[in-house]
Amino acid sequence: MKLSLKILPKKYALEEFINTILLLKLPPYSRIKILCYFTQYENWIDGNPNLIELLKKNGVMIEDFGEIKKLTAFYVDSRTQEKVEIVFYTRLNPDAKILYCITIASMTGINYTLDRIARNSRGFYFLPIGVYTFNLITNFLLQSDKNTKCTYFSATHSPWSTIEGEVRSRIDRTTIYYGFDGFQSLEELKSFYGVLPKTIRYDVPDYGIFEIKNSGCFTLMGEKIEVESRRMLLKLSEIAIKDVLVKKEVIDAADFSIIPIETESRIIRIPKSTPWIYKFSKELKDEYLDLLINGLIEDEFTLFNYTTFEGGSFILSGMVYDEIKNNIFTIHVDNSKIIVAPSKTPQFDSFLRFYETLEYFDPEGVVQAMD
Repeated sequence: MKLSLKILPKKYALEEFINTILLLKLPPYSRIKILCYFTQYENWIDGNPNLIELLKKNGVMIEDFGEIKKLTAFYVDSRTQEKVEIVFYTRLNPDAKILYCITIASMTGINYTLDRIARNSRGFYFLPIGVYTFNLITNFLLQSDKNTKCTYFSATHSPWSTIEGEVRSRIDRTTIYYGFDGFQSLEELKSFYGVLPKTIRYDVPDYGIFEIKNSGCFTLMGEKIEVESRRMLLKLSEIAIKDVLVKKEVIDAADFSIIPIETESRIIRIPKSTPWIYKFSKELKDEYLDLLINGLIEDEFTLFNYTTFEGGSFILSGMVYDEIKNNIFTIHVDNSKIIVAPSKTPQFDSFLRFYETLEYFDPEGVVQAMD
């Protein structure tokens, strides 16, 4: 079985390809999706491994369509045991280092292919969409059409989040909601149960129905006006990218180097590290230190060689091992902030993963550069 857009094989300039997508006739029951992944690559051929080698290592075939690359991946349907072929049309933005993908593949197929690479491989990660970015998109859509409604959302609460809610804050929750009052219901459920959105579906009367996931997946669920609906899908992804890039640029400023200092008898090499900061939205009580540690453990970050102090203000200093991205860095935590510093060449995907955990811990916190 094959799930693919019917794109004529040729060399495309970017603008020509976008116009092709805007006017393309879709197969029955299919939905256009945009996927965004941060990478460490400015182009397809530099690096060890380079992006082509990384994708091929994970079973992805690559064809050159000019400024566009066609990626073909495979997975086995767990229900039918049938091999499914899915296709992504992609462009690598050399400045933002974002791999921008258009597909009609199912979420199952995406999960088994490109999302699996983002979860497990170095130098390749999701576009993380948090509460602030969701709010930017919501406000934009309400300004574009005041009759925009949220008709579906999924949201979760973890007991280690600082968003406590009014009812039984220290238990895990997952909420799935359907209705035409989703905006109000999400705020009410956040107030009562401390849940934060993972997926939001918007019904925009003048444009269509759009679903956005916190992993950077944008789906056009229903078109109203074919071209304008697809333009709006592109616009929503651009809003999210622009916002997250601001935070990523601060994180990317983190650096690590070895400074040689020559003495009379020898050369001493001193490590120099430039950190980034996550500023908490409020002064945190001592009890939140344990909650933060629990959150790190749940998200597969291991703390080691660390010390803690509580009494008036808590302090934690130590090393963190990212079990998924195989990276080590240092942290220093007090009631107002967490300082994150590389202990070797910075690994952006590991830092983005850590940022996601911190944002879930305190969604109103802010990423800052070190003064």
